[in-house]
Amino acid sequence: MKHFRIIDALLLASWIMALTCCSKKDEIGKPVVTTGSVSTITPTSASVIGIITSNGGATITDAGICYATTQNPTTKNDFTQEKVTSGSFISVLSNLQPSTRYYVRAYAINSVGTTYGSTVNLLTLNIPAILITETPTKITTTTAQTGGTIISVGSNPIIAKGVCYADWSQQPTINSLTTNEGAGEGSFITMLTGLDPTTTYKIRAYVTTQLGTSYGEVLTFSTYGTPKVTGGSVSDVTDITATVSGTVSSDGGATVTDRGICWSTSPNPTISNNKAAGSAGTGLISVGISGLASGNEYYARIYAVNEWGPSYGTQISFVTGMRDFDNNLYACVKIGSQIWTKENLKVIHYRNGDAIPNVTDNAAWAALESTGLDAYCWYNNDINNKDIYGALYNWYTVNNNRGIAPLGWHVASDADVDVLSSYLGGDISIFGNNISAGGKLKETGTAHWNSDNLGATNETGFTALGSGYRHDYYGTFDCLKIGGDWWTSTSNEDLYARYYEVDCGDIMLDRAAYFKGTGMSIRLVKD
Repeated sequence: MKHFRIIDALLLASWIMALTCCSKKDEIGKPVVTTGSVSTITPTSASVIGIITSNGGATITDAGICYATTQNPTTKNDFTQEKVTSGSFISVLSNLQPSTRYYVRAYAINSVGTTYGSTVNLLTLNIPAILITETPTKITTTTAQTGGTIISVGSNPIIAKGVCYADWSQQPTINSLTTNEGAGEGSFITMLTGLDPTTTYKIRAYVTTQLGTSYGEVLTFSTYGTPKVTGGSVSDVTDITATVSGTVSSDGGATVTDRGICWSTSPNPTISNNKAAGSAGTGLISVGISGLASGNEYYARIYAVNEWGPSYGTQISFVTGMRDFDNNLYACVKIGSQIWTKENLKVIHYRNGDAIPNVTDNAAWAALESTGLDAYCWYNNDINNKDIYGALYNWYTVNNNRGIAPLGWHVASDADVDVLSSYLGGDISIFGNNISAGGKLKETGTAHWNSDNLGATNETGFTALGSGYRHDYYGTFDCLKIGGDWWTSTSNEDLYARYYEVDCGDIMLDRAAYFKGTGMSIRLVKD
């Protein structure tokens, strides 16, 4: 009996050990869960990922995301429930508060208990206010009335409301110009002041709450103002008339009742000076003006008037022409303080009506040197050269007391040329020559100069041509398109008089004295 008891004891011990080993092998625990990323955040919702990496050896009975406005939320707070037993899942958190920080973490439950992932935080977005920008009314040159209608701001109290505005090139914000109509809901009206006339603005209503600033839609409007006038040009200038043109491109928001041209001998003329009315309305306008004085510089502007007042276009200036006894019209130019004819003289009568002798024979012309008689001719005795190059006169014509220039004008003296040369700058020699002024006086191109028309810019508008000259001794013609020579009224001893010239081959303005019987061109200067 004793032997069998020992064996029974051994069998019992083995059985207990087997049971113990089997229990350790089948032990279970809590799940393992991880909180993943947060996405799709809105003012009232967000999506959160949870990941179950182990069920702990027992079936997952519940899983999801718990969340609260305090840290380390549990299932005693708000939570979601997802039908998932392993792997990743996405939970959508709903009914959240706007602009609020939430703490979230994944959880999983099995028969052993509940496990949580790490805590992650998220911030819900702001709910923008909904409002309407009211169309501007009562627009003037510097003011406009507008406003806004607030549709919704949620439960957030309004701190400020109004309209922000900026010029058309910018997007208006509360950092731009603004009005402030204080707190409170509902519609509001506001006045924009200090605006610029005839200017386009962008505006939009705004509302500021503790959650930030929201805007209505952007609207544009333009302030009224005086008309807009663009451009300005002059044409058909004579000695006493001219035509000025321009465009009234905008009425400024009010009917243009008057438009035309105003002018004066002083800059910036207005309708208080001389004016010539055209017609009402907008568009291109061209008006002739008359009663001008010969050889004067004038300033002119297009004007237009509406109920807000007048406005003016670009100022232009022009110099009226000059007419000689034969009714030839000469264009004129202002150079410095002087007004010169920009064409060579071609009159064949003195201002008392007496004819200037036209001498065509070479010998007869040469004989004038000793007789001191006056004469003129066309280059090569070809009248076709009249309108281009003018006439060639000997100096006795210049000096004739019957006067070759019309009243108010005179043949340029050597002193006049000195003023011209000084105004044009450059190095002036002891003989009065200016090494750079010639190019500034010469017409550009080769229509009336040889191909080597050196340094010609005509920046003065003098428009010197290669008109040539007639020899005093031989009576022959020379230097057409090579040189331009002009008499002055200044004598230089018995046989000589002062003259000035430019050549195609250099940029100098030469000044010297030459025989009075020579045929040269003449330019006139306003008295």
